[in-house]
Amino acid sequence: MDYSTCGYHASETIIPNVKNVITVNAESGDSYASLQRAINYVASLKADKNGHRGAILLGKGIFRISQPLRISTSGIVLRGMGRNKTTILKTGVERGALIYIEGGYELSGKDTLQVAENKIVAGSTSLTLAQAGNIQSGDRI
Repeated sequence: MDYSTCGYHASETIIPNVKNVITVNAESGDSYASLQRAINYVASLKADKNGHRGAILLGKGIFRISQPLRISTSGIVLRGMGRNKTTILKTGVERGALIYIEGGYELSGKDTLQVAENKIVAGSTSLTLAQAGNIQSGDRI
């Protein structure tokens, strides 16, 4: 797999300096509710001309969360205090992601596409869907 274009705008643009709008400090116990509440608050803010709503500054320490965080609005930044200073640790046995970045695009009310092939080779640029719904050939998915 080629990860050379991973990162903000395919690593072709420097990461913008988005203003901190809220700070969340580490707490003993489950930090899920306070972190998700901060995400929801920043999601409710109006985006600036560049599409940024604001950054959530996470204080030093370990943020233990019992369920995944969900960001479904663009323009939100999660920022820690630095390497080895801020950690988000998911607890429990659920194997899902730590943070879900969810788009606002609707695909006929479904968030999953049924792929017809049993295997897709790494680096493929096309695939065959079992049911295309409203998706047209050439659409970005």
